[in-house]
Amino acid sequence: MVGARAVAGRSLNLAHAAQVRSPPPRAESGNLEGGLTCRSLQRHLRVRCILAAVDDRATGLRIESHIAAAQDDRARGLAVGVLSALKRTGGVWFGWDGELTDQEPGDLEVLVRDGVTFVTIALRREEAQRYYNGFSNDALWPLFHYMPSKFRFRPEEREAYESVNRQFALKLHPLLKPNDVVWVHDYHLIPLARRLREFGTRAPIGFFLHIPFPYIETLRVLPTHAELVRDLVSYDVVGFQTESDLLSFFSAVTHVFGPHCIVNHRAVRIGQRTIRCGVFPIGVDVDAIQAEALAARAGEAVQKMIDGLLGRKLVIGVDRLDYSKGLVERFAAYEQFLEAYPMNCGRITYLQIAPLSR
Repeated sequence: MVGARAVAGRSLNLAHAAQVRSPPPRAESGNLEGGLTCRSLQRHLRVRCILAAVDDRATGLRIESHIAAAQDDRARGLAVGVLSALKRTGGVWFGWDGELTDQEPGDLEVLVRDGVTFVTIALRREEAQRYYNGFSNDALWPLFHYMPSKFRFRPEEREAYESVNRQFALKLHPLLKPNDVVWVHDYHLIPLARRLREFGTRAPIGFFLHIPFPYIETLRVLPTHAELVRDLVSYDVVGFQTESDLLSFFSAVTHVFGPHCIVNHRAVRIGQRTIRCGVFPIGVDVDAIQAEALAARAGEAVQKMIDGLLGRKLVIGVDRLDYSKGLVERFAAYEQFLEAYPMNCGRITYLQIAPLSR
């Protein structure tokens, strides 16, 4: 684990790598949908880095709640890690605000907090359902976690996935300046670089995947796996959590492009383009965690828990309530442990904390 400064530094390596490969800047394109709002917002921002990240929280969050949720102690790794980096450098968090509407989404919402500009949009209800709960979480999520038995593919859900990414690109492109860096996060937004390029974006674009990337034999279960790989090589930099994920990506690129690509340890070359690839494991803010732990130790709830243990050892698990976390298997393993070592019955307490799935 690393400290707060190291977290931000490591997280920004991906954005810096994208900037190194920056293509030549080009003049901003003309009027796009919502152009007046976008142009005035662009003048207001004056940023060097745009962060494009989906916010996939519960329905009905307005922008103030959106920010509070990202700053909440229970927020997931994506929000915590990225927000830490953005607070250090300044920039823009661009994404879905969690709002669902039955009409065409309105203007962008903007709020500046702690040096970070939050820019969010709403999505149409049916489209968001197909995009997020459908293709993202019923197709990509189980497949990327090597659970093809839970995989479900529906063409209309993939169409919604493409449509939402196009909407993101349409709203984001007019905000970009020549020196900006676009940093895209996670599997919900894989097509975003291709969509931005279609609108004329020339800024360097990096992508980081927060979940595993499956080996090609598993990925091929997805009927559109080749399009997904082509979307990933539309980025200037692609980052993963582990070396295993990176090797799986290389296997997928080789499968899709064959002799038309050259793969080495840290890059993929296709034609005249070079895509830099790397492992950028996300860290945590150790200083903040230690400070919070020390403060909590004196709290009444913690003292009650310690007193209630009566000298027993405590095993704690903290995992989102999701089938990929293996909670059922963990309970079974704990049961087997007690059966195999009955002398531990009454000496150990197992506490599982499981926030509801998104």
